[in-house]
Amino acid sequence: MKKVLVIGLDGFPYTLAVRLMEAGVMPNFKSRLEAGSFVQMDSIYPTVSNVAWTCYQTGKNPGKFGVYGFAELTRDLELYIPNSTNCRSKTIQEIISEQGKRVISLGVPGTYPPRPVDGITVGGFLSPSLEKAVYPQSILPDLERTGYMIDINPMKARESLDFFKAENRKVFEGRVKTLFDLWDSEEWDLFTVHFMDTDRMGHFMFKFLDPEESDGLNHDYYMNFLRRIDDFIGQVAQKLTEEIELIIMSDHGFCRIRKEVQLNRWLQDRGYLVFSRPPAHDLDFEAISPESRAFSLVPGRIYILKENYWKNGGVKDQDYERVREKIMNDLKNLLEDGRSVCKQIFKKEEVLSGPYLDSAPDIIVDPNDGYDLKAGLKKDSIFETGPLSGMHTYYDAMLYLPGDSPITKRPVVYDLPATILDILDLPIPDDFDGKPIFTLSPGYPPNSRNKPW
Repeated sequence: MKKVLVIGLDGFPYTLAVRLMEAGVMPNFKSRLEAGSFVQMDSIYPTVSNVAWTCYQTGKNPGKFGVYGFAELTRDLELYIPNSTNCRSKTIQEIISEQGKRVISLGVPGTYPPRPVDGITVGGFLSPSLEKAVYPQSILPDLERTGYMIDINPMKARESLDFFKAENRKVFEGRVKTLFDLWDSEEWDLFTVHFMDTDRMGHFMFKFLDPEESDGLNHDYYMNFLRRIDDFIGQVAQKLTEEIELIIMSDHGFCRIRKEVQLNRWLQDRGYLVFSRPPAHDLDFEAISPESRAFSLVPGRIYILKENYWKNGGVKDQDYERVREKIMNDLKNLLEDGRSVCKQIFKKEEVLSGPYLDSAPDIIVDPNDGYDLKAGLKKDSIFETGPLSGMHTYYDAMLYLPGDSPITKRPVVYDLPATILDILDLPIPDDFDGKPIFTLSPGYPPNSRNKPW
């Protein structure tokens, strides 16, 4: 009977992986390509980790499970952090458990609080504590023994790069040790292990991939961390048996930040966003006035304040499309030093579908590389330079699949659950958006949006 091991390297770009292999930095990863296919994969809109990984979990686009970002607003404009209780769909772990298979999931975003399964679930970042993120609780002593950590402290990491580097390594090593410990001590049919460390590296240290922008130490740290990831892939390869199929993937790509773009400041300047009082902080959305017509959330999500939907919403149904079209047309003229900020501007129904489309952002902006879309409410300028040097991209996720069958169509992150079920010879739910990747129709061309890292 087949088993599937999924290694998730959050935010690891396909183009970066190719260059590292060519440069000899990741020889173990490169050797895997002789036994499989390595391709560029698309992420999802909105392009953010918890949404992309929930697509991996469910096999669906966000319109079918109802989560669109790290932060959401109630209709009363109260901020909350969505978690697994907000995902209105079964996960692949639940589906496989119901078929009599056993699952282990470590660190996958959006899995807190853990749902009961036949197996083990341990949450990752945004979980409040390890104790609350574990199912079943009996596994907690083993996790403490192997040094499993939920995540770094991202706010403290913004203040100290040295702190970030030390903590990032500790989180990675604890995750690796836990993987190998459970691999040997537990029965499993699907084992998914997620590493947030590569995403954190991208945000905090992406510029150091360029030796000309580094003092040497940070570039060396980054490269040595990537070599350690490759060593880990080599360790995994040595433990593989004929029954285990290895999948390596990321959920989105990365590129350098040129400017942070404050969309709520832009909406204010054009009269779309008005406050009834000065916001107390950048996330004080309750300060929004009934005179407002729109607001933004990260990343690039714009919501029209529709009457009878949002608290104090004033845009009538008959005016909704006119307001949306006007904002979208204005966004086409959002420039920075003559450069267009927006690569693509979508109406929600153009990229999303499903029963929860009503709560989706009305406009989704896919920015040109370098323009990191933000949504602070107390910003004086549209364009800012912040502490981060890397941002997400839709087009440059990566995927390694085993076997000698060519991948004939560009995959999307939600194709993975159907592919896994296909490998395990289990039925694929009819409501999946994703399809088994090896059975997709021909037409996998080089993508014109490919960019070097």
